[in-house]
Parts: sequence; C-alpha cells; structure tokens
Amino acid sequence: MNDLDKAQKAMDKCKYKIITNADHTFIMSIMFGMKFEWREDIYRAATDGVTIFIEPKKWLLCDNQFRTFILLHETYHVVFK
Repeated sequence: MNDLDKAQKAMDKCKYKIITNADHTFIMSIMFGMKFEWREDIYRAATDGVTIFIEPKKWLLCDNQFRTFILLHETYHVVFK
C-alpha cells in the first residue's frame, strides 16, 4: 500500500468518526459537501472554501484525533468565511 492509499484510509476513518458523532451533525453537513484533494505543495492543510487540501505525508504523521481536528478546523474556516 502506498502513502496515498494509507492517507486515504486514514481520511476515511476520520470521516467515519465525524459521521458517528452526534455533536458534529452541523459541521458534517458542510464538510461532506466539500471536495478533498491531496497536495504536496502546502504545509499541512488548507481550504479555498470549496476544497480541503491536505499534505499526505504530514497527514500520516498525525494521530487520528489530530486528523479529525484538522478536518473540522478547515471546515470551520468555510463556515465563518
């Protein structure tokens, strides 16, 4: 399994964690309307309001709790413009 496959598997686990947490219902509805893209030219994560960009190597260095935080954090940038 290559790094992108590992990163995607870790992403899927985070999305599942968010879906199954009733506290994240609002933010989940925003997040799952967004696109996700792996990019190596950013530090860790960013958003343009439509897409969440994530650097796959740094993503894999984070634990699952921090990965979930990153997804929520980037989505809140969109919510609060």
